[in-house]
Order: sequence, then structure tokens, then C-alpha cells
Amino acid sequence: MFSRLKPFVKEKIYHKLGLPYSHDGVPASISKYLPKNTPITLVDIGAHDGWFTLALDKYCGVSQGLLIEPLPHKSNNLRQIFISPTYSVLECVLSNKSGDVELEVNEAEATSSILNIKRSLPELSAINLGKPKTIKCEAMTLDEVLCKYIFSKIDLIKIDVQGAEHLVIKGGLETLKITNMIWIEISFKPLYEGSSVFADIYFLLTQAGFGLIEIEPGFRAPNGELLQSDALFAKL
Repeated sequence: MFSRLKPFVKEKIYHKLGLPYSHDGVPASISKYLPKNTPITLVDIGAHDGWFTLALDKYCGVSQGLLIEPLPHKSNNLRQIFISPTYSVLECVLSNKSGDVELEVNEAEATSSILNIKRSLPELSAINLGKPKTIKCEAMTLDEVLCKYIFSKIDLIKIDVQGAEHLVIKGGLETLKITNMIWIEISFKPLYEGSSVFADIYFLLTQAGFGLIEIEPGFRAPNGELLQSDALFAKL
């Protein structure tokens, strides 16, 4: 309906109607806090295909970026797209401690996690999980990673690690001290064994000095129940 309108006009109409508006693929819940064409420092945890970083690079620019992805073929693809010295790509799992871990890889690769997904849940019946396979990965903490990839400050961290977001936070408390905003996937019921839910993430981040400023709806069950969202926390 609004496809032929100029972007600034479309944005005003969407805002008046209470609808989300995306700038260059960047969720409206983020873009409103990032001035266009003002490059940021970015850490993309669970980068997968790199679409999040690409969208931000197009919208505001990235002055320094680190993409972290445990799947070998995905991290190899990322290295072809995101070139040094602006970008670095690290193939590993982020957790609350370092060492070797097992990653459960599902047919729908975006659902892969160091936690086992609850396959019997009816809420997940629409997802093609297939037969899982397990691969060994190196695990590091976010604080360990940032000792290697030096950032004086981080404008934005994205965390999307399928239920293990609380482990990333616990392993990155020093890093959070130099971080301005966090875009994180939150779940309203546990979809993985031992996974975090919204209350866990809210507690950890508010304790670290962040406040919840935006929530954007995400994954729903076949019956319409909202299971996951993306949330933006900012340093208060």
C-alpha cells in the first residue's frame, strides 16, 4: 500500500499508525537510537549469515566489527564477506567458561545450540528440526574474546545464541562495562534444556546497569502464542 511513498513520508505514516518501520533492514527498535551514516562499533554474537551486520553497515556504517559464529561453513562464508581491517570473524561458541563443548546442529541451522532443543514441544512443530548431529566447538567467554579483539568501547552487541544468552552475559560482565546497547533474543518459555527466559535476562542486564527500552515481537507458535522476541537494552 505504501510501497511508492518516499522513505521519510512512509516512516511518518507508519509511526502514526503504530507500525514498526525498518531502515535498510535494520529493525525500527534499533534504528531510532542510531543516527544514520554515523559508524558504530559492533559485536555480532551468533552472526549466522551476517544479515544483521550487513544491514547496520548499510544504514549507519561500522567502524569496527566482530562477528562470532560457531558453525564452520557459516564462519567461512562470513570471512569472504567481512574483510579486515574493519571486520574480524571468530569461529567459536560464547559461554560462561572456556573449553570444548558440543553444539547440536539441527536441519534448521538457525536453531542450533549448545543446549538441546525440546523437540517434543508442540510449539515447535512447524520447524523442520530434522535429525540432529553434534559437532565439537571451542568455547570462550566474551571477556576472553575482547582481550584479543581490542575495543575501547562497544556501541552495540547483538546476542542470538538459542537459549544460552544468559551464559554469554555471565561470561562478559567486564565487556558490558564498555557497552552502550545490547540487542538480544529473549524467550518467554524455555525451548531448550536449561535455557534462559525473559526474567533471567532482565535480571542479569539490569544488574549490569542496563535498562529495557524496546521489545520487538518475533517467533510465534502455530497457535499464535508469542514465544520469542528481540529486546533492546541500553546503559542507563
